[in-house]
Amino acid sequence: MKKTLLTATLVGTVAAFQSFGAGFAIYEVSARGNAVGGTLVGSTKDASANYFNPANLTETESGDFMISATFISPSVKTASSDTPSEKSRLDDQIFTVPSFFITQKIAEPVWLGFGVYSEFGLGTSWDEDRLMRTVGPGNNVFADMLTVTMNPNIAVKITDELSIAAGLRIMYFQMEMRQHIHNPMLVPLGLGNVGYLNMKGDAWGVGYGLAATYRPLDNLSFGLVYKSKVKQDLSGIAHLQDYNNFHAHPMIAGTAPDLYANAEASVVLPPSVTFGANWDATESLTFGATVTWTGWSSYRSLGIYTPDAQGTFWDGMNAGMPHPKDWRNVFRYSLGVEYALSEQWTLMGSYVLDRDPINRHYLDTLLPAGNRSIFSAGLGWSDGEWSAAGSVGLILMQHTGGHLENGVHANFTDGYAPMLALSIGKTF
Repeated sequence: MKKTLLTATLVGTVAAFQSFGAGFAIYEVSARGNAVGGTLVGSTKDASANYFNPANLTETESGDFMISATFISPSVKTASSDTPSEKSRLDDQIFTVPSFFITQKIAEPVWLGFGVYSEFGLGTSWDEDRLMRTVGPGNNVFADMLTVTMNPNIAVKITDELSIAAGLRIMYFQMEMRQHIHNPMLVPLGLGNVGYLNMKGDAWGVGYGLAATYRPLDNLSFGLVYKSKVKQDLSGIAHLQDYNNFHAHPMIAGTAPDLYANAEASVVLPPSVTFGANWDATESLTFGATVTWTGWSSYRSLGIYTPDAQGTFWDGMNAGMPHPKDWRNVFRYSLGVEYALSEQWTLMGSYVLDRDPINRHYLDTLLPAGNRSIFSAGLGWSDGEWSAAGSVGLILMQHTGGHLENGVHANFTDGYAPMLALSIGKTF
């Protein structure tokens, strides 16, 4: 059974860490970063510079570390345009996005840094029977995907105004998904529902990052970060379940045994470019702005192949049918502010517009479509050696609709995700 199935399934990459951002990129790596909407590219001033802009490692006096966790609880509903009153809702889940960062000044003008975090994420789970009633057969009912990036960086202060950095992104990718298989050619016979395809696979990929920071004034800084694409060649197991049951149709007697096969797939995680600026308007008030371009057009289709299952019942059923996606490149816009209430306490807030790259002609239930608006606020504390921060946020998804892979026109509505993040850090 040479099989080409899914697209957003695999490339939905990631998560024991759920992504509820547009596309499936993960931006939540620290409480302070969440609170200011990621507007730490021009100036970071803590160990999370490894993620936001490694060139900002040169801001630290000696060394820093930080550990963080973000908790996200997404909710969204979907319904067919033909039966709008019948809706399916994502199962209740809480996803945890952890991260760890450390920096160390080696000797003027060189700093080293290291981070462990997730760059992409997807985790969805639907009630199978209810999803079948609302948007029909042939859709994804479960996905749990994870990426973990290990990111060593080196930063060099060229002058007092200019710093540059480079780093490797060694990325582990793991995916598990479940899709209801649908064969529309058999619908006239009442045999359209074939069974379920369960898949598990993992891979390692390597990319890189380049960064620079320029400070023309003591209170004004600009940052630029490029992250390369990362290709992942997955290998794992495909499990075709209940494929000959056909809901006990009288024309078919009995149920065939489940099929197992080695599976292969390839996915390219997109490149990105981020530009940011930070301005200390006063000793107490700082503004930040960030724009991120992500090259989602690299995500055109995905084929999942099981080359050693040739000659089985499933061989040829969906063979040679890569599922198109044709996503578009998009921008993410962020505005953040920090206000020092005292020497130890800082109040933070932000707004983010995260534009959706998904082609409305090729939607799927793995990743609900729609632009995201994100509102966040937080409180930070520091005594000069230890620091801590907490933040809360709310992701609101724009209502939208389009065609699923089975041809049904579906709407995604009532999408939101509250977030809570905590971080602790130390200077040494």
